[in-house]
Amino acid sequence: MPRIAVILCTRNPRPDYLERVLRALREQTLPRSQWEFCLVDSASDAPLSEVLGLLWHPSAQIVRVEQPGLTPARLAGFAATTADLIVLVDDDNVLAPDYLEQAVAIGEQYTWLGAWGGNVQLIFEEEPPVWLHRYRHLLAERKVYQIRWSNDYLHAPVPCGAGMVVRRQVAEAYRRATVEDPARQELDRSGDSLLSDGDTDLALMACDLGLGLGAFPMLGLQHLIPARRLTLDYIVELHAAMIASGLTLRALRPETEDELFAHEGTLPQLRRWAHWWRGSREDRIIQRTGHEARLDTLSRLYAQGLLDD
Repeated sequence: MPRIAVILCTRNPRPDYLERVLRALREQTLPRSQWEFCLVDSASDAPLSEVLGLLWHPSAQIVRVEQPGLTPARLAGFAATTADLIVLVDDDNVLAPDYLEQAVAIGEQYTWLGAWGGNVQLIFEEEPPVWLHRYRHLLAERKVYQIRWSNDYLHAPVPCGAGMVVRRQVAEAYRRATVEDPARQELDRSGDSLLSDGDTDLALMACDLGLGLGAFPMLGLQHLIPARRLTLDYIVELHAAMIASGLTLRALRPETEDELFAHEGTLPQLRRWAHWWRGSREDRIIQRTGHEARLDTLSRLYAQGLLDD
């Protein structure tokens, strides 16, 4: 019985990035007999099974999903694997050599945790503009200096999707919730969409089950950032999409509204506006577009009856 499963979801991956991701998996210190490997091809234009060779792993499999989108891909990966622990890897995530070994050790020691993650280091293809450094968090940068965990929505360190480790029971609860409420699939990326709160929804399933969330400094990966993600247009779109998906998550999880979204009040918003308005031209564009996305999303959610007045 494998101890952990690696689910790598990808669609039309950049070949040099995918090679770095696969090389990092080949170099894992955890013996390959102890982990499963499932690469999910999310409707790539050219089927990846025809161009990729995964013979280096004894139980590797490539599962193709014709329905595009990160959520359907992850659900397919859940169904195709059996290990109690699952680590989610994107096609631009380069795991540290001991990532799987550390993830398993954490799972065995912290049996009350349902999902956890660690450090995410951004690796830029080219030097980013100065203004972008204020938005590194949008690119999933995480710096963890000490072990933290909680099962309280207010204090739990919610891991990002890159390298997130979840227990099978959390993944199964997420699958059931997604089947019962297909609107949850709108939280994650599909095609050119940059929506990105499916990760948070999945992690919070741990709290729903009475389990905790954790952040561990011994877990580390590199997040490869191509030049095209360093433009103002991309960051504007990403910021707006994250606001939209965050508000949608709020509508789908009313029980967490007070805890997770207390910062959305009028006074904090005004303070943020005052801060950013004194900033650069890029800051003002990003914040203005984000405000417009917030109003548009709230209007849609009220119209759908997903938010109360």
